[in-house]
Amino acid sequence: MTSFPLSSERDDMTKPCYDPRLLMDNLPIIDELVDAMNEMGWGVYSFDHEDANGQFETDFKDADALSMVGRFVFFRMMANEIACKHGAFATFMPKPSADRTNMLRIPFQGARVECRAADIGCNPYLGAAMILAAGLEGIRDKLDPGQPHRENMYHYSEQEVAQMGIETLPRTLSEAINAFEADPLSLLVFGDAMYQAFVDFKHDEWNADHAHVSD
Repeated sequence: MTSFPLSSERDDMTKPCYDPRLLMDNLPIIDELVDAMNEMGWGVYSFDHEDANGQFETDFKDADALSMVGRFVFFRMMANEIACKHGAFATFMPKPSADRTNMLRIPFQGARVECRAADIGCNPYLGAAMILAAGLEGIRDKLDPGQPHRENMYHYSEQEVAQMGIETLPRTLSEAINAFEADPLSLLVFGDAMYQAFVDFKHDEWNADHAHVSD
């Protein structure tokens, strides 16, 4: 997902998803970005205005994990540089309070599994390593993922979700790093030195953020 500052006065709907008018208003940026991706052989097969104002999605062919995370890193820099040429900027922050309900999704139309918890602002090298290791652990240990939920989970209250035995993901960086620190898989994937450095850095990041006094 890529978001640009609102360059169209028409981009003011609550849910502007797939509106072709808004895509056309930002076409100079999107078109140059897609052309650049295709020139590098990424194989873009769709791009559209997404659910938030100024938010766009670009989809391209899959690749092995190491190649894909390298493309993600380069994409973030490329999108920002192209946006700057047109007097805009790109941000990769997720939509605030955008709870995507199910963490993992298997679309009917695609032979793939989507992890909807992480966002493009993360370190994709570390994220991919953890996702792949977790998946392989589940296969090796024959972990039961539970019954799939095909209904719209937005229709349930938090209390109803809890009664179903469905856990929510950490809601703060502090909760997330505590969960990471408590999982033996984290140490196994990261190794001793990287694991401790990552945990310490993220705890410091959380503490520094809460120690800051703004205007």
